Amino acid sequence: MVRIVAATSGRAVLARAVPLFGAIGIGAAIVFAANGLRAAVAVRAMHESLGVRAAIWIVWIALATPATSAAFDAPGTRTLRSIARKSAALVACVVALVALVQAPMVALFARGDRAPAAVAVALLGTAACAAASVAWRSRRALAILAGTCAVVAIDRALPPLVAIAPAALLAWHAVREAWRSALEERPSTRIVRRAPPAIALAMAYVARMIRDARGRLQSSALVTSLGGGVLALSLRNDPDARPVQRALVVLALPISTACALLAAPAIETEARITPTLRATRTKPLTVALAMILAIAAPSTAFAGTASAVAAVASSAPQTVTIATMAWAAIIASSIALWARRASRARRSSTFLVGTIVIASAFTAAAASC
Repeated sequence: MVRIVAATSGRAVLARAVPLFGAIGIGAAIVFAANGLRAAVAVRAMHESLGVRAAIWIVWIALATPATSAAFDAPGTRTLRSIARKSAALVACVVALVALVQAPMVALFARGDRAPAAVAVALLGTAACAAASVAWRSRRALAILAGTCAVVAIDRALPPLVAIAPAALLAWHAVREAWRSALEERPSTRIVRRAPPAIALAMAYVARMIRDARGRLQSSALVTSLGGGVLALSLRNDPDARPVQRALVVLALPISTACALLAAPAIETEARITPTLRATRTKPLTVALAMILAIAAPSTAFAGTASAVAAVASSAPQTVTIATMAWAAIIASSIALWARRASRARRSSTFLVGTIVIASAFTAAAASC
């Protein structure tokens, strides 16, 4: 069973997890350098603050879920389902496979806490990522995800040795539910609700990003998180030297990169529905505003989360988060308008050159304030 799971789900998970581990490793080498943040300090901040704990877990689930979901719908899993439909050994193997994806969080808690805490984190991460991968189609998975969040929220109320039992139970049921419902037909739920034209169109763009461009969302979150780690180090070394300005300077390039990654699926969606937009006589201003909202919404959320975690970790004022979110919205608007213009250019490098210019301009503008 181990060999079969490794040959089917294992290969798909490995293909998505290795780039994630590489990017996190580069960021960790910078953040947790000799003169940087210590793992024990980061873990202590998670234990002491519900906000920090929630922010880090949300970012991690968003990063690890795409790699985790590959375990349940990889090529060959249909045959595996017919061979061992209700096998406990199969579920155990998939639990172990998904737990491997939690290696970065396990390494953090192993260095900053004790072994039982690392085991509990591995199981909680397995339950959260497995349930999140199918939560939109399974109410049972959504309930398991809520239970996992509750265990994470109470944290210190459960010693690590005690928390292992409910974490293992949640991980088992989450993986079994994800395995059962991963290949079911998608329910025909209405994603885009009735709203003003620009907002409804932006929701359609974001819905397609979530369905078909999860890798780009993952990369955008990762890039912004790395920028937040660098910001945390900078603020921790000198928290009183104009923290807002430093936040804007440090995060200008990561935010620009995140927006550029999200621009491609939005432009592709706009190209596909252009005949419909023309038939309905949608105004160009509405289309441009929808593009701005579609790129600004996720990038601003990523930037706000990263800056909030950095501010809490370095005891900086929360005005850093507010300023960063406003900065991200302005950068996203510039990238969105440039992406629409560059999509009509003959050279594919036009968008890249423009993005570099925009990132440089915003960095210089923040540095000169």
